[in-house]
Amino acid sequence: MLFVILTLLVYVSYGEIFFNTDDNSTIQNYDNEQPYNIYKWVQQLQLQTCAFVGIGLKYYALFVENIEYKQNNTIKSTNYFLGICHYSTLETWNLCSNSLAKKRRNKCTFKLKPGVYQSRVHRRFCDFKVMVKNKDCSCVSSILQENLFKVRGFPMCYIPSLPYSICKYNVCGLSKCSSLTVENSVHSVRCDVACMTGNPFCEGPMHRSSAPPKMNSHWSKWSHQEIAVADGSESQPSRTSSEASSSKKFSSVATCINKYRNLKGLDCLGPGTGCCPPNSSNCICETVEKQGGLVLKRSYELQKTGRINTPLKIKQHQKRSSRKYIRSLRDTNNNMDDDEEEEDDLDEDIVLEEDTTETTPSTTEYLEKEELDEQVSNDLEDRIIQLRQNITSSKSHSSKFKCISEKILRWLLFILVVVFL
Repeated sequence: MLFVILTLLVYVSYGEIFFNTDDNSTIQNYDNEQPYNIYKWVQQLQLQTCAFVGIGLKYYALFVENIEYKQNNTIKSTNYFLGICHYSTLETWNLCSNSLAKKRRNKCTFKLKPGVYQSRVHRRFCDFKVMVKNKDCSCVSSILQENLFKVRGFPMCYIPSLPYSICKYNVCGLSKCSSLTVENSVHSVRCDVACMTGNPFCEGPMHRSSAPPKMNSHWSKWSHQEIAVADGSESQPSRTSSEASSSKKFSSVATCINKYRNLKGLDCLGPGTGCCPPNSSNCICETVEKQGGLVLKRSYELQKTGRINTPLKIKQHQKRSSRKYIRSLRDTNNNMDDDEEEEDDLDEDIVLEEDTTETTPSTTEYLEKEELDEQVSNDLEDRIIQLRQNITSSKSHSSKFKCISEKILRWLLFILVVVFL
């Protein structure tokens, strides 16, 4: 009987420990630490490129990356910290939609082969509509006696105090690391640009797993079916700014297109916060899969503030370089594939970069290019019309002057003839 009582006491004590552990994993003590809340920021993200950076003990830090190719066989990126997690959880995560994962399996999962040399950095596609539904990382354990806290709005953990703790665990290897806060809420790191390799996290030469995913598609222009919807009434065609009411609702659609097959694509990045016009309100953007391709839908309201600025072009991702350089880089890395031993589709081995240079961050400003072009065109037309009128008036004045001068000469000749006769 005494044995049974002791056994029950042991079970009760273990049960209390387990319950307290679970409670700590969901309701943590944030008295001395401000929570890392990125819920609103993550909700704006669609398909992006991201980097898993090893920090030791099979833990990885996850960063969203905006990548730009440089001319010296390296890449430059702006990164945004999402959290850290143990590999045992990350290998179970879904990173992409099912359709994209079927075509690009190696860039849509994070599974490393045991016993094989692995790079410190691994780059993948990250569809955040899918990733926010993944299993939560365990924030109960600790790293080198440092407690983990839950990230608000994303199923990962972090070590206080942010942003300084990000550099504490070698995300830049042995190189200099600095941390900062961007976009008012999200943290970022900057590694030494003069490090040996010059790569974003000062990682070694590009391994297959650390190479960025290749994109073969781009967003089309916004559809020209933007409509103003009056409150409580049927849809009406959009009007000019002088006729616009104080607030109007608009909607438009863009399609992901494969640049080389002219078919619908699945690997268009973003556009993130670049989806909404700068003067809009209540803007909602979402990507949906329709008939084998991605479709981007947006709805928003515009206030009556003069001209209605509705950008027709989606903000392109920051990944840009010259076509000549990309082809030469591909020739020197013929044997590099997306991941271990898998081959991509035929069209996925073609890099889709254009000979353009990105001059703005991927989640910031819009240039209302078409409106500026239209305004300049109108100004030129007005000037041309004015010049024509001036030329016509000058011609008429010159013809009148010529006629008068001829009459005067005739009268002078007549007077001279009469005098001499």
